Amino acid sequence: MEQLSPERAHARLLDAVQNEQAGRLDEAEQILKTLLEIDPSQVRCLCLMGRVQRRLQKYAEAARYLNAAQAMAPTAPPVSYELARLATDQGDLKAAIGYLQYLTQLKPMVGDNWFDLGYVLEMAGRWSQAIDAFRRAIQLGDSNNEETFTHLGSVLAQDGQEAAARENYQKALELNPEHASAMYGLGMVITAFGEFEEASQWFRRAARRDPNLVEVYQQLAAVRRFESVDDPDIVLMTELLAAPERDDLSREKLHFALGKTFDDCGEHDRAFEHISAANRLKRDRKGGFDIERHRDLVGRIITTFDQEFFAGFGPRGSQSKQPVFIVGMPRSGTSLIEQILASHPRVNGAGELRFIEQASRTRVALYPDLVSTLDAPALEAAAEDYLKKLRERGGNIRHITDKYPANFLHIGFIRLLFPKAKIIHCRRNAVDTCLSIYFQDFATANLYANRLEDIGSYYQCYQRLMDHWMDLGGDLLLTVDYEELTADLEGQVRTMVEWLELEWDPACLDYTSNRRAVSTLSRWQVRQPVYQSSVERWRRYENHLGVLLELFPNQD
Repeated sequence: MEQLSPERAHARLLDAVQNEQAGRLDEAEQILKTLLEIDPSQVRCLCLMGRVQRRLQKYAEAARYLNAAQAMAPTAPPVSYELARLATDQGDLKAAIGYLQYLTQLKPMVGDNWFDLGYVLEMAGRWSQAIDAFRRAIQLGDSNNEETFTHLGSVLAQDGQEAAARENYQKALELNPEHASAMYGLGMVITAFGEFEEASQWFRRAARRDPNLVEVYQQLAAVRRFESVDDPDIVLMTELLAAPERDDLSREKLHFALGKTFDDCGEHDRAFEHISAANRLKRDRKGGFDIERHRDLVGRIITTFDQEFFAGFGPRGSQSKQPVFIVGMPRSGTSLIEQILASHPRVNGAGELRFIEQASRTRVALYPDLVSTLDAPALEAAAEDYLKKLRERGGNIRHITDKYPANFLHIGFIRLLFPKAKIIHCRRNAVDTCLSIYFQDFATANLYANRLEDIGSYYQCYQRLMDHWMDLGGDLLLTVDYEELTADLEGQVRTMVEWLELEWDPACLDYTSNRRAVSTLSRWQVRQPVYQSSVERWRRYENHLGVLLELFPNQD
């Protein structure tokens, strides 16, 4: 076996590093194999080989080399870092976070470690922890500050802190005026405040800087209405989609954007063709929806939260009436109703809080089956934690709305935490709702949204559950039909205001002037006057909706 002097071995390792950094992975692999045959105990070689194997998507081999490195040097920072990268690439974010948290404990003054932790926490949707990690990275002066400010802006926006997000995107652009992702993020935050023209300018700047940032075109499509298929943006998006080197994720985004633009133009067959292609790509990328598992969950919720359950629970939670929960299917009018109510001087909107959903998983050993094991102190603590989060968003005002639509799954849990809180249920025609969901590119979760059969089945589960909640007693639950809201805006709004025991205020009818931040997919629609063109929208797509019309036959 060839023997190398320490100097020669070091030089060969540097050759491997340079090849890996240049993307010449096969060359790097061959050098490292030689070095490890001579001395299999070299931790640096093992770590680099683990990285090379990961980049080659040979994950089992990567794990073998990195586990060997960890056995020899369990506290070596490069080992934890590479294990975190491997776990991230394999989608095991929990393991990746564990490795990176250990790394920040081992080297707490290294800003880059905190950036890496923040990045994976962001991927996992753990916004508050990601915010703390990115801020710590900035304080320590990590090596890529504009990137850190950009990611911090992103998680702040996700956490509903749009004003702070805007500041951080602007700081990123002060450091690097050509940072396309910061331009895009700033445009997104600006749309939340209804400043669509300025947002469009930032989107176009981002597109000029990075033509491959196709998310820009989704947003350009979302913030205005198109009138002609010859519109320059439609022509450009079509050309981008046709490029042979376009990757599947970019094609997915462009199909969603073109579906929306052709819908605006009345080209419904072309619109549906693009939306169907987008959803097929997204389903291939994210996986299908387990409708049987969801049906089982709904069944267990209904079985758990029955009359006997609530009768035997006694005083519980918080007696606060401050929260107002707005629930329903996505695209049923929840954002519009929040915007209307938040225009009242004694109401504020907190947007979509996932606290209730997360608490059902983290505070109950098995939800919903073991929810009865929560004692009074546990329920009171959870309610106070929720109120703290709610007031951080909405201030100390008479009512603060939480419009997370999927809270319809957790009305029983809400009743435990806030037995006096009122709930507004937004209801819309089933086929219109399902079609609108199919047209949307949801950022997270909602795996059911990528196939019409799954959307329809999910809607049936929702109907079944809402019927159950009403059967339990609907005195604190008000149903508002989208169709009635668009036909008689003032009458329906007066009903909601009176039901919340508030005095009437005409500002509720001037909701389009409310400049509060709205970060949901409906951020453009809630700035427009109420319109009825979305009522019975399904008829324009009737030829494509056979599966939905079978599930919901009574549409005439």
